Amino acid sequence: MTYKLVRKPAFIVTGKSLLTTQEENKYAGTISAFWAKCNQDGTSEELLRLMKSHQIGDALLGVCYGLQSDGTFEYLVGAEVTAEPQEPGLTTLEIPASEWMIFESIGPLPAAIQDVWQKIFAQVLPASGYQHAGTPDMEVYYDGDTRAADYRCEVWIPVRMTGNK
Repeated sequence: MTYKLVRKPAFIVTGKSLLTTQEENKYAGTISAFWAKCNQDGTSEELLRLMKSHQIGDALLGVCYGLQSDGTFEYLVGAEVTAEPQEPGLTTLEIPASEWMIFESIGPLPAAIQDVWQKIFAQVLPASGYQHAGTPDMEVYYDGDTRAADYRCEVWIPVRMTGNK
């Protein structure tokens, strides 16, 4: 599995957040259901509008953050912005400057991206000389038919050297 390394300065993401676990997501599809809700209730459109008003890209983000010892974490459907918006009901995060491993996912969601996540932690990270930096990681979703065999999105993992390579 190939990846590229990119250094990115700190940036701000805003959106709606959900508390979940890997188990809940695996068996109940909580993250997919949350995306469907955000797409249906206008949240996704509002985030795209916000992002365009800040003149930053055209991709929505899925940000995983706040992992707790009991396995719960927050998942944010969001967009990169230049400053914290004054919109009620939105969560805003500052993502620290990081070196990122960027993996491409091609195929229908959610299966294609779930496969990428599994391979990252089971195969790539253990053999790479890098470890997760402990800061939020994210999925980058570009416009397109998410059910198509050629749909493309990315997984971004913040990393630091382990010292083993």
